[in-house]
Amino acid sequence: MRLSCLLYIDNSLHNMNFHPIYHLFTVYKPPTPLVCHGSPPSPSASYHFTINCSITDGIPPMNLDVIEQKGCNYHKHYTDNNGTKVLSVYVTSCEQNSTVGCIASSKPLDPVSTLKYSDRCEFNISRTYQDIVGCSFHCIDGPNTNKSIYCYVIAGCDFTFPEVPILGNYKSSLSLSMNYSDDTRSDSPSRGIYKYNGKFWFRDVNTVDRYSFQVKVEYLWEDETPNDNLGRAAAALSFTIDDVRAEDAGSYHVTLTGETTEDSLVQYNYRLFTIYQPSTPLLCEMQDLSTDSSIYKLSFTCSVPDAYPSVVLDMIEPKGCSYYKSYSRNDDIKKLTVYISTCDLNATFSCTATQGGFEFMSTIPYSNSCSLEVILVSQSMSCLAC
Repeated sequence: MRLSCLLYIDNSLHNMNFHPIYHLFTVYKPPTPLVCHGSPPSPSASYHFTINCSITDGIPPMNLDVIEQKGCNYHKHYTDNNGTKVLSVYVTSCEQNSTVGCIASSKPLDPVSTLKYSDRCEFNISRTYQDIVGCSFHCIDGPNTNKSIYCYVIAGCDFTFPEVPILGNYKSSLSLSMNYSDDTRSDSPSRGIYKYNGKFWFRDVNTVDRYSFQVKVEYLWEDETPNDNLGRAAAALSFTIDDVRAEDAGSYHVTLTGETTEDSLVQYNYRLFTIYQPSTPLLCEMQDLSTDSSIYKLSFTCSVPDAYPSVVLDMIEPKGCSYYKSYSRNDDIKKLTVYISTCDLNATFSCTATQGGFEFMSTIPYSNSCSLEVILVSQSMSCLAC
């Protein structure tokens, strides 16, 4: 934990020939990030979706609140358990597709104006056939604040990035360019670059493939009309990807310019991390090597496509067997091979595939296992499933 010491000198008694009074405050951010979980309730529950957000308090104190959405009915409940603040949000209904979430923030203490905390988590709540289904995501500021954002999104959802403010004259024909590259995995080369250039009128939605862009305008007074002064309105660029897929992970660099100026209205980098499970289940197989000249008699192999978060392959080691194991990877396929030379007794070789999770959002990680039996027959080994 990084601490900052704020020293305050009380001079109120100085003119009375008293010594100054020193007040020392330890200023620190929460030691753990904002944690959010979202899940549908049991069929008998009266609400449709539940969000639980928690964070450890800091100094200045943390403020935990709901990111409200018009058209949604909900009730919320606060608790404070030994410095851990918890906010539960029970969504009863939404009139349309909505985003509901939590925001944790603290106000800086002068003069330590740089030591402030802000984080948020949001859940897409889609209304389909009168049912409400939650698609959770989590966004944080990128390394270049106000110019980039990192978002973690569960595959299969329609996802809209947080809106980016537009500064300048947007009431014209707009030019938009987007460059995409897959740079989310350091252990593999880029899988390609996608480029798009197009023009659209600021009141329209520009859609290409599964991407859509729109200028959202919010007038600062209710009686404003679209022909009123630009200074009385706040505009932002909205970027949506429909039906997010595993291959959508990567960086999207978007530039928006107006027809009447060469200056950029928006230059922003969206980085997307797609959360998904393996595309095919764990596969295990045993091979007889007794006809080869190798010292190994059997090989036990398990393989699974990788996912995000990454899948870890491991083996439950049997007793009384002599073997050698090897890990390999071919493209996105992870493989564990065990070469067996001898076993004193009948044995079971098992392989497990488990997927990690995140502290900052709720996911359903992949978990699977498989096993094959090795039996001793007249001083030789064989497998039941070879």
